[in-house]
Amino acid sequence: MTFVVSSQSCPQPARLCRLVIVGMICGWAVSSAQTDAVAAGMVRVSDAERSYEGKVVALTTEMCSLMDRQGQLHHLNVRSLRNLEKTAAHYEPYSSGSFRHELLQEFRDGYEVSGTTRYVVCAPAGRASAYAQLFESIYRDVEQFYRVRGFRVRAPEVPLVAVVFRDRQEFARYCAADNVPPSPTLMGYYSLLTNRVAMFDDGGW
Repeated sequence: MTFVVSSQSCPQPARLCRLVIVGMICGWAVSSAQTDAVAAGMVRVSDAERSYEGKVVALTTEMCSLMDRQGQLHHLNVRSLRNLEKTAAHYEPYSSGSFRHELLQEFRDGYEVSGTTRYVVCAPAGRASAYAQLFESIYRDVEQFYRVRGFRVRAPEVPLVAVVFRDRQEFARYCAADNVPPSPTLMGYYSLLTNRVAMFDDGGW
């Protein structure tokens, strides 16, 4: 599931963040419904390529869907799995510090990472804190909007990651690697598979 926002529907960064966060909350509603049906303990499974640790959120005779400790979803062919072991009685996501370290390893030159209560934001140097505060503020507004209307909004289990690229070119390269078709009108998106927001700084905020 990917929630995308185009330039026609979202000319301002703050509005972009608001629309993406609405998509995130809708995505959590789907994943939470799946999680409730499966035991919440943490397991480690492996196939021929690598091992995965997290909690099983959906399981059929053909497919095992596992949410890892970064909140990313992996859909694994049951027949390819070689080992399965329980590692903890409860799901334990990575800490915000671990997320910061991973993002700084992934995005090095010219980027910095800043965190808030719910968010870990990677953005161009000098911009991360402002974007993190913007995401946090809009999340509270959107959460309150749903709560006063009787909706149950479940708090995210893992730190929420947002990556703000320096320009459209870097954003487009990331989209291609993330299997999201880039286009001239695409401003940003939220992917339930990676549990990340991706967007770019167009200099308009």
